[in-house]
Amino acid sequence: MGEINYTPFTEEEAFTEANITSRFIALSQQGIDDLTATAFRDGCLNENHFPSFVSYAATVEFPADATAAAQQNVLNVNYTSDWDASATAQTGLTYFNASTSSSALMNYPPNDGAWGPIEDGAGNHLKITLPAALDLSAAFDSRFGITDLLVMLNVQVEDFTAYEAGTNNIIASPADADNFGIAVVIQVSPDNSSWYHLYLGDSAYTNGSASGTAPYRYRITERRAEPSGLERDVGGTLNNRLPSRRDIAIRTIINSSSIHNCVNASNVKGTISSIRYIRAAVSIIKCASFYDKKIVARIMKANMTVMALRASEVEPNA
Repeated sequence: MGEINYTPFTEEEAFTEANITSRFIALSQQGIDDLTATAFRDGCLNENHFPSFVSYAATVEFPADATAAAQQNVLNVNYTSDWDASATAQTGLTYFNASTSSSALMNYPPNDGAWGPIEDGAGNHLKITLPAALDLSAAFDSRFGITDLLVMLNVQVEDFTAYEAGTNNIIASPADADNFGIAVVIQVSPDNSSWYHLYLGDSAYTNGSASGTAPYRYRITERRAEPSGLERDVGGTLNNRLPSRRDIAIRTIINSSSIHNCVNASNVKGTISSIRYIRAAVSIIKCASFYDKKIVARIMKANMTVMALRASEVEPNA
């Protein structure tokens, strides 16, 4: 690509209008105007062009390209919550995973809801892998000078479909369509196997029917969306799908405190010390009378960016 440069001023050269103008003319002719189309292709700007406080950056996007096939693959993924009548238990990606009647109930952390990754329909998850495991509480050099991870997630929910209990009969126009929806979170993992929520504070609410150990905890990255109403075709007839087409945006900072607040199987904080994997996950919310219904949600597109931020170039305590 063309170089953006100009002849520097020499020692004691007059700083005149003519001399300055000549440099700007050269800059335009030899630099900006010489940029070719290939200079603007994907990847021409990367983490090497960021200010030095960004030591690493990566983005993953679904669909990965603009083809109709890639888009359809993403839409073909069904995020499902269902009900097993024989076991009287919730199945699939169910937010209130302990509900057995019209009272919505969730188990205690870390089993507070059943969550699954956002997928592209081709075997890939909306996940970013850091170059190395990162312990944000470690010594400066051991964490590569990184103090925080900035995570930015965008998800466009396409629609929902509701089914009668124990059947594949679609509920064309559920009266309480606003009583179900989808929740989206950002999760972390040290090993790409066990995934952890990022919590902030504890809830005083308890429920004797919930499994696990109190307390409930607040997921700081959770955002939700619901159907936007009932869709009609050209003739005015109700369609089976309930559109959402809502954009969910999550912006969060992951630091040493965030990692410390992850909990183990006994709901005790401090279970992990480092992370390497970050992903987007979803769960289906069913409230009140919909506890025994099957709800399927679809996602149109999603993207996630992770930036590793370095607040100082040198050890601050050195």
